[in-house]
Amino acid sequence: VNELGEIVAKRTAETDKGTDTVEFIANMVHLTVDLLTDCSLTLDDIGGIGLGFPGSIADEAGVPVIVMEPLRGGVLCNLPPKAAEKLKTECPDDTQASFGLRWVAGRERVFTILSGMSNLQQLKENVDTFVNYRPITEKEEQVAHQIAQIIQSGGAISCTACKYCMEVCPRGINIPAIFGLYNMYKGSSAGNRDFMFVYNYNALDESARADKCIKCGLCNKNCPQSLDIPTLLAEVDKKVKEVEKSMA
Repeated sequence: VNELGEIVAKRTAETDKGTDTVEFIANMVHLTVDLLTDCSLTLDDIGGIGLGFPGSIADEAGVPVIVMEPLRGGVLCNLPPKAAEKLKTECPDDTQASFGLRWVAGRERVFTILSGMSNLQQLKENVDTFVNYRPITEKEEQVAHQIAQIIQSGGAISCTACKYCMEVCPRGINIPAIFGLYNMYKGSSAGNRDFMFVYNYNALDESARADKCIKCGLCNKNCPQSLDIPTLLAEVDKKVKEVEKSMA
């Protein structure tokens, strides 16, 4: 890793020699905490609003924090109904996105937030959030933790749909789609949630469903969230079969 960093730094410095284009050079890779030295701690996933921010890790390493996917790839912009209602009631001036970004920005040692946006409206909203930035209040911190508890209690799988797992899956299983359907099911309170779960799951290509997993474990090595994907796929497959049986 250090050799790679030196190569990138050297080539970047040569490219921009004599200019003010590059102020800092960063090298991002998924590492364990004990490998952190003179670098920025990059958090690919803070675990959701209020689920805890590992500031102690940054303090221990003595590094600033760059937050990637502050809204967990859009997951925190699609809160479960109960959590969404809680936020709307307690923080009516915030959208789900603005509240999440404000919470992340309020963590110690954070100096950069890398937020992906899919359209112009999202770009405008994110810019407005920071141009008119409001620090998170003590009351809002409590709301964040309450929302986190709602999310956790739903049993959702903390997949951000990065699709790194699919790059190495020898069976071509659509892991993000499967986990996404499961999370929708767990977060729904609609009367037809069983039907929609089974219907949408069976709409997936049969060869890409959870029961086709051969438990090789290659996906686990590629998962930034350190999920035990084969085990979770087995759980989803079991739930699908249970729901199908209950509907028969």
